[in-house]
Amino acid sequence: MPIKIMIRDFMGLRDVEVEISKTLLYGSNMSGKSRVIYALMNVINHHGLMEHFAREMGETVGEELKGDYDVVIGDTIVTVKDTLFKVVSPRGEFGPSSYNAVADYIAEAFRKVGVSRVAWVTDRGDIVIANVGGASSQMKAGDVKALLERPEEVERVEELWKLFTSARRFYYNKVKIEDKWVPPSLLSAGERKAMTLIYLAKFTDLLIVETFEGGLHIDT
Repeated sequence: MPIKIMIRDFMGLRDVEVEISKTLLYGSNMSGKSRVIYALMNVINHHGLMEHFAREMGETVGEELKGDYDVVIGDTIVTVKDTLFKVVSPRGEFGPSSYNAVADYIAEAFRKVGVSRVAWVTDRGDIVIANVGGASSQMKAGDVKALLERPEEVERVEELWKLFTSARRFYYNKVKIEDKWVPPSLLSAGERKAMTLIYLAKFTDLLIVETFEGGLHIDT
């Protein structure tokens, strides 16, 4: 996936370069891993990132997202300078301007490298599902009820779900364990999280996951 982040100055990070593929970032708290994600999500879906901070963290973020960095998407470069966005692509140069003014050009660049829908699972278990440059929605990692209400999509992932859960069937707001249909809340937290991650991996083009392992904060 030809996506690269080159940060000159963003939320305390300086001179950081990360290529986005099957990427693993690990390290102690406050070392800057989440800020790399914020920089990427700020370009993928600026408004979804803002809504995440407002809804899930109870904070209004504005000045904090000021920065100086590039996100290279195939043959297109998106430059963020302070709170303005500039796009340089084979079609021309657009901006610097507000995100809304260049969102379509950003979305076009991501589509050319095969990315239209992105999911970000935060270390709090919150999930932001975003269409690049467009609408976004939020859910919890263990809340599989909403997923079960999508029968056509369930059919495409239920064989994988069976590998990682004790359930044998999945239908709307019920799962079948042994011979009984029961609420999905009776599955363990780990099983429900596995269902969510499998679903996101199947139905999004880019999956970003934050987690903790052995005292280390890991972003993938």
